[in-house]
Amino acid sequence: MTTDVKTDLDFNNNQVINVIAHKVSTLPAAVAGKFVYYNNTIYVSDGTNWKSTGVQIATDAQATTGTAEDVAINPKQLAVKANLDSPAFTGTPTAPTASAGSESTQIANTAFVANAIAVAVQNAMVYKGTWDTTNQTDFSGLNSYRPIKAGWLFKCTGTGCIIDGVEYKSGDTIVFNSPVASGVTITSAMLDKFDNTESDDIVRLDLSQTLTNKSIDADDNSISDLTTSNFKSGEVISSVTQNSGKLITSGGVYDELQNYQTSLTFSTGLTNTSGTVTVDYPFIALSEGSLAVGGSGGTLTELSAGTNNYVLTMVSGVPAWAPSRSIIKKETYTNPSLTPSSGVCTWTIAHGLNSTDFTVRVYEVSTGQDVFMDITATGNSNVVIQFNESSNVAAGTYKAVLVG
Repeated sequence: MTTDVKTDLDFNNNQVINVIAHKVSTLPAAVAGKFVYYNNTIYVSDGTNWKSTGVQIATDAQATTGTAEDVAINPKQLAVKANLDSPAFTGTPTAPTASAGSESTQIANTAFVANAIAVAVQNAMVYKGTWDTTNQTDFSGLNSYRPIKAGWLFKCTGTGCIIDGVEYKSGDTIVFNSPVASGVTITSAMLDKFDNTESDDIVRLDLSQTLTNKSIDADDNSISDLTTSNFKSGEVISSVTQNSGKLITSGGVYDELQNYQTSLTFSTGLTNTSGTVTVDYPFIALSEGSLAVGGSGGTLTELSAGTNNYVLTMVSGVPAWAPSRSIIKKETYTNPSLTPSSGVCTWTIAHGLNSTDFTVRVYEVSTGQDVFMDITATGNSNVVIQFNESSNVAAGTYKAVLVG
């Protein structure tokens, strides 16, 4: 049996022994200063709410969501939190997107970076890849890149093609001047072509190219197809100025030569009359291989080409062709690999003496000693050499000298 004692006690700071708080199954109405024992914890009331006097540890869910205000976080739960100083995030951390144009220490997330890049590269040239121009009749080879943005740049490869009258060659580049949506047919009006093989602005080393219709080879410093209007005034002159170092036109050279030719001295047969050179004895037209021979009175006559192996001789003071009689020719040959037939080796030589009147000397190459063999001239260009041998003869064993 219990007895309720309802009174205010002042123990004047003396200890109270064996006092047990009132144990309840549910928290009663809040009364300021009242305390009870509930759910293994002493609770005290502030008149409105009950506050636990014990320390409670938050669950992992409470630590993650932060929904509990009257529980503590244990060291395990703190270990997964990022440090304020030089945090090392894991997973996919997020942050608020900074406003466009922000320039501060605020964190820039990927959305801010993507937006900034999109603004920065708008209408700028961005290299996207190559386009094979081989045998192309349209731009369908670029369809896989659609949708295409303005400013996308492609380099041409392949053997080249012509579309809408424009030539696209390997090394050229094209840039889209307007966007192309998916499925839209690409036309020449959507792109601009830059000719990198014949540029109007760039001269390349080791390359001959057209520069505003003027061919310039930077390798050997040559220029072609230029007119006087392409040069600075006064740098190209039309008359001779000695030691000026300036260019002179062909007209200037022609005029100056005309001024000098009236003072030229001509040899017999040529006459200078008022700047006109006259040839007293015209040259005759000569056939191939023929010779021009001076005749009586200074006239020219034609001596026809002579026969092969003929020589030029003088007959009664006039050149004439005659057969060669004193020319001696020498030809040498070494034998090929020879295989005897019935104990006889046959060595056939095709020569260029053009005669059967010649002598033949055969000697062994290794010793230089003469060797006697049967020699037969079978025509003006062939000789047959035979000798007895029981085994094959290696090439280069013998040398034949033909003199005639």
